[in-house]
This record gives sequence, structure tokens and C-alpha cells, in this order.
Amino acid sequence: MRENPFWLPAHQRAVGRYEFDAFVETARDELKRCTEDFKRFKPLEDAYGLTTSFSDKDRFQINFGKRKSDFRDMNGNMIIEKGATLLYSLGIRGEVATMLYGANSDSAKMQEKLIYLRIGHFSAHQLRSKMHRDIRDLVAYAYCSSVDTEPTFGERVRVWFIRRFCPRYVDDKFTTAEGYDWVFSTTRAAMMAILKPLATAALIALFTLLGLDYFTDLFNLKG
Repeated sequence: MRENPFWLPAHQRAVGRYEFDAFVETARDELKRCTEDFKRFKPLEDAYGLTTSFSDKDRFQINFGKRKSDFRDMNGNMIIEKGATLLYSLGIRGEVATMLYGANSDSAKMQEKLIYLRIGHFSAHQLRSKMHRDIRDLVAYAYCSSVDTEPTFGERVRVWFIRRFCPRYVDDKFTTAEGYDWVFSTTRAAMMAILKPLATAALIALFTLLGLDYFTDLFNLKG
């Protein structure tokens, strides 16, 4: 046990600060590299515009701006939609939360306010290496959450997966990923379905091999 109980949190904050700053320095170049040949990214950038700046040094965002949609509200006004956002946020203990915000307007929004793609302590290299997948998630979520865009089948599946296997913020509270519970219960049911007949067959084979008298003597069932 360390004599100084404050050493580890202070160390984690210092390391987290250093790694996050190093990530931010190269994040825009990594974004350009990841989206260079990504055809589904370009229409969103053209329609919404794109910003990466943030006044807070503890956050880095890839943010689609605003646009007029093709729908009108109840008063006949064109619906103004705010685009989706991918946000990297440095926490007080040096951990980084990677979050997705969907497109939204006064007339339509996703059930969840945001999705946590991951939370943890990461190096600058790890954050950069994950950006390619994060941008794919951002683009899929942007198409699925917009009021008047058409997502591909693959994008729908991707969003279905992250909404069930990533924590979300719904109704002003944190909700755990429900998909793992479903996988666990399904796997357990499948294993029971497989193991039960195997166990029965093994027991029958054992009775046949050793004979019923062996087991009755073993459990003192005979006088």
C-alpha cells in the first residue's frame, strides 16, 4: 500500500492530460485520413458543415452543424436540424469518454440523449486507432437519427448494435447496455439445451457400464 493515498489519482490525471493533449494535436489529421475515401461522410459534411473546434481544452469534437430539412413543422416552417456529434471528453481522473449525439430538431430526436461508445484510460495512440471505427459509428448514427435521410441496411444494423451493446443516457439517467444480458441469457439457455441431453446420455451410459447395484450401494440405498 502506498503511503500517499493521493498519488495514483494524481498520476492518472497527469498521464491522462498528457495523452489527451497528444491525441488532440493529431486528431484533425487522423480525421482527414479516415474520411478521405469515405463516401457516406461527404454528403453529411456538405449538408451540415463540419466543426472540430471546442473552447474547452478537455474536449474534442467532430460536429455536424445545422441545416434546413425537407419537412415542415405544424406551423408550416422548415424544420432546422442539428447534426450528429462525436465527442471525446477528458474526465477528472484522466479517463476519456467517447460519446455519440444523434441528429435532432424541435420535431424529432432519438430516445437517448447520447450513447457512450467507451469510457476508460487510453493512450493517444489508442484513441487515434479507434477513430476510424468511431467515425463509422458517427456517420451511421447521423443517417439513422436524421428526420429525412435514408440509412443503408448496414448502417441500421450498426446503430442497432451500438444502441444495445453500449451504455446510453435516457430520460436524464445512465442506463447500462442491455444487449449483454440478452446474450448471457440466450447463451445460458442454449448451453442448457445442449448439456441436458448430453448429461442424460452420460448418466445412462454410466448406469449401463457400472450397473445399478453399484450406485445403490454407493448411496446406501440397500440394507
